[in-house]
Amino acid sequence: MQSEEREGELSSFCMHSRSLADLQGHLAHNQILISQFRLKLKMHDRLNKASHELRWRLCKVRNERAALLILHTLSFVACFSGPFGTQPNAHISYSVQTKI
Repeated sequence: MQSEEREGELSSFCMHSRSLADLQGHLAHNQILISQFRLKLKMHDRLNKASHELRWRLCKVRNERAALLILHTLSFVACFSGPFGTQPNAHISYSVQTKI
């Protein structure tokens, strides 16, 4: 009778340990996803700042060669500045084309 109780307690403990390990695994995976999301947000913010800086410089530049260099750089940034780098940001390239 005591051995049956011990077996029951042992199997209950093993199931609890397994579910705890599963929860810890899910927690670790979620923490990785959160870290990746934060990194993508930082990159997106930096790309937006870069595009604003380039647009400002494009308005101020008088040299055609410099304007073309800024235009190419801005179109490159626009390819990666969509929602988390997944979609091109068309309004940036359009606004650049209309300024020159």
